[in-house]
Amino acid sequence: MQPSKLTIGCRVSAKIGPLMSTATEDPTNKSRRLCSVLHGTIVSSQPDLLWRVHWDEIDRTSDHSSKNLRLLSAMTVTDTDKILLQEWARKRSIYVGKHQDMMQYTRDISQNETTLTLLDFADMLCYNMLHNSLPK
Repeated sequence: MQPSKLTIGCRVSAKIGPLMSTATEDPTNKSRRLCSVLHGTIVSSQPDLLWRVHWDEIDRTSDHSSKNLRLLSAMTVTDTDKILLQEWARKRSIYVGKHQDMMQYTRDISQNETTLTLLDFADMLCYNMLHNSLPK
C-alpha cells in the first residue's frame, strides 16, 4: 500500500495532546500514559520538510514532520477556506513552535487546568466554610 501524500489543506491528527492515564480497575494491570490525539489542518509547508498545522482543539499552530502526522482526509479544503489557511499560517500569536514545543505546550495546558480545578475547589470549600460559620 502506497502512503498517502500530505498537502496543504489536508486534515491530519497527531498524538501531541496532554497525557492521559489508561489505568484500568484491575490493580495488577500497570497503568500507561499516552498522549491524547489532536486534529487539525495543514496550513503551509515550512523549511526542513515540516508542515505547519492548525490544531482545532486549541486554536494553535505548530510545525511537524510528516512522520508525526496521520492523514485523516486527503480531500483538501475549498478555495474559500484557503484565505483562512493563509491567515493561520501567518498569525504569529497562535504559533507555538515545532513538535517538541507543542508537546510541552499541551503538557502545560493540562497541568494548568488541573491546578485551576484544584484552586476552584479550594475556593469553594473556603467559601462554604466561611458562609456556614456566620451567625444566622
